[in-house]
Amino acid sequence: MPAQQRNSTLELLRFFFMLCVVVGHVYGHGSGLDAEFVNGLGDSWKTMHHYLSLTVAKIGVVGFMLISGYMGMKLNVRKIIILFSTMLFYTYATYIYQTGSLNILHALKYTTNYWFVCSYIV
Repeated sequence: MPAQQRNSTLELLRFFFMLCVVVGHVYGHGSGLDAEFVNGLGDSWKTMHHYLSLTVAKIGVVGFMLISGYMGMKLNVRKIIILFSTMLFYTYATYIYQTGSLNILHALKYTTNYWFVCSYIV
């Protein structure tokens, strides 16, 4: 069976979307200007570049997931379970480190910080 040829155009587009995600993370986390802060600034032309930067990152996430799915991701239940378990482990470890509490039910509320993993699994 011949090897599949890679579609260079899709790979380039996927790279562009990865770059959008990185720029969004650097801007959002590196500058401290998250979505809540930007929304608190109000609607004016002075805040347009903040909204634009955050929107570019969101477009990058969606585009990257769509192209990755199109390029043939295969369902592997074992890998999904490992990924989900890893997410839960780090959520719980971070919760214990930050609060000192061992309450698992309270820690589960923090899984929303890993929204990408849940979206990826779905």
